[in-house]
Amino acid sequence: MNESIRILMFEDNPDHEEIFLSYLGMTGYASAEVTTTPSMQKGKQLLDSADFDIIFLDLSLDDSSVVESMKSIKSLNQYGPVVVLTSLDDRETLMSVINKGAQDCLPKSELSDLILERMIHFNLDRWRLSKQLIQSEEKVRHYSQMLEQRVLERTAELEEAKEAAEEANKAKGIFIANMSHEFRTPLNAVLGFSREMLEDHTISAKYREYLNLIHHNGVLQLSLINDVLAMSSLEDGRTSLKLETLDLSKLLGDVIDKGLLAAKAKNIAFNVEYGSEIPKFINSDYEKLQQILIATINNAIKYTESGGVRLRLSSQPSDRDGNVKLNCDVEDSGIGIPIELQQHIFLPFFQVGEQDDQTGTGLGLTLAQRFLELMGGEINLESEQGKGTIFHISLPVQLSTEADFEPEELQTHDIMEPFETKDKDLQLNVMDLETLADETLTELADAVFALDVEHVLEVAKHIEEHKPELANTVVAMVNKLDFKTLQELLKRHH
Repeated sequence: MNESIRILMFEDNPDHEEIFLSYLGMTGYASAEVTTTPSMQKGKQLLDSADFDIIFLDLSLDDSSVVESMKSIKSLNQYGPVVVLTSLDDRETLMSVINKGAQDCLPKSELSDLILERMIHFNLDRWRLSKQLIQSEEKVRHYSQMLEQRVLERTAELEEAKEAAEEANKAKGIFIANMSHEFRTPLNAVLGFSREMLEDHTISAKYREYLNLIHHNGVLQLSLINDVLAMSSLEDGRTSLKLETLDLSKLLGDVIDKGLLAAKAKNIAFNVEYGSEIPKFINSDYEKLQQILIATINNAIKYTESGGVRLRLSSQPSDRDGNVKLNCDVEDSGIGIPIELQQHIFLPFFQVGEQDDQTGTGLGLTLAQRFLELMGGEINLESEQGKGTIFHISLPVQLSTEADFEPEELQTHDIMEPFETKDKDLQLNVMDLETLADETLTELADAVFALDVEHVLEVAKHIEEHKPELANTVVAMVNKLDFKTLQELLKRHH
């Protein structure tokens, strides 16, 4: 071992000092530098002025009694490991020494070279390990304090970032609202003036077609703006449900009419199946439910070039309180969605297909999903590329007090092929139209060229008061989506 260390020995008996040094010379610490002092005071001065690796203390010194020396152990401990060598060999004294802070103790009568070597080796190792542990703990405390400080700083930064994000989000909402207003103002003017110009009978068929195109695209643009606004409201948490008792059959009728028009425009089939177990009156949000269904149907029609789209509607009891779950499947024979893209289909602005072929904002299905989540429902899909897609919509709704829930036979409303109605089939010609008042005729033309089913039916109700047969013919043609014949007749009139 032959380790060179420095030892401070408190000892006032030269004989005991000589015995100690003799044993030390037989250990691996024979080369140790030993400094001996007979007094406590001088020993403390030495400790203050020099470094020692280990301290051997005799309890009885020239200037310190046993009791006083025991009290000094704690203060000596700060300089290094304290090992007490005493002439006292009673157990009580030895235990008291340990309790006062000494690392080790031994009656002088039991001292030997082997015991001394083990005591030095053991206590030096324990002291060094203790120091390392203390240093490690200090480092841990230091790093802990640093971490706490960093957490506080990071928390403050995150709080500032959160506030900044909220402010930015608020500013974004204000910006979008203002910009929407700025977009809507000229659009309303375009839509208003185009409608008013369509009422002018002197406009040629060519320019009337242009005006209809302007009006149609203006309506489309307004729809896109509304989608962006709706998405912004959802992200800001400003969207709420407007629950009311609604006529579900009317809502579905409106949705089906719009689906029929869209399918007719693409010359594809549109098939609707619904069971009359569907309740007539429910408590829900009319606008959001309508938008969910229309967005899903329009998406199916958008990606279907041949074949058709099928809408299946059904309902089933969902609990003992009489509430029901509405189920809606929208199936198409379109391009289908690759499996790797299906997880993205409800993301904002995501669209399938080549970028040059994409139209709209890509928010329709996103809004449908978000609205359904807000209403407690869900939407999912099945799709195979090249074979089409099925969207499954499920929505729990509360029955109103007027709900009719008696099952009947399945009803179907089928349009498998586009209709081609001739003038003679419905016995409608230009002379029939000329019998109408100018204002009524203008309003009818406006609605027909805008493909606005609801508006056409409103005009038909007005016509029915004076010419019920003519009104019935117009309604029949609209039900068959024969806008082409009506448009040709109206062009001939002008």
